[in-house]
Amino acid sequence: MSDADYTTTVGTMSTLGWVTDPALKIDRLFSYWLASEDSQSYIYYGKIFNFQRLIVKYDGQPELLASAVAQQLTEMLDGHFPGQVSVTADPKDLAEYGGRYHLNINVSLSLNDKLYDVPKTLEVDGTLWKQLNIRD
Repeated sequence: MSDADYTTTVGTMSTLGWVTDPALKIDRLFSYWLASEDSQSYIYYGKIFNFQRLIVKYDGQPELLASAVAQQLTEMLDGHFPGQVSVTADPKDLAEYGGRYHLNINVSLSLNDKLYDVPKTLEVDGTLWKQLNIRD
């Protein structure tokens, strides 16, 4: 697909090529958001949607991080699903693990009378994080 419509497809560097399934698009865009960093572009430095900048900016402030995550993901995904996406992010304190917490993120999309929910959980420990395959 040479002239892809970027609002309806997401490019991959895998054998999947251009992704059109809404849930898979959200999953890919979420992964790209996690992997992106400001330093990957001199021209767009500070303008690239990425979790790295947020986790450094809101270190030790899980509520503010959750709010910023929801806002940034909503803005990013709105470019692919104009006016059809809702993002929530809620931190869950893991006090017994000394400052770690889970950041539960849910992306909801209403498209063609069908609802897509794509939940993600990140474990945050200071400025380190990892994606989990569970939901609390």
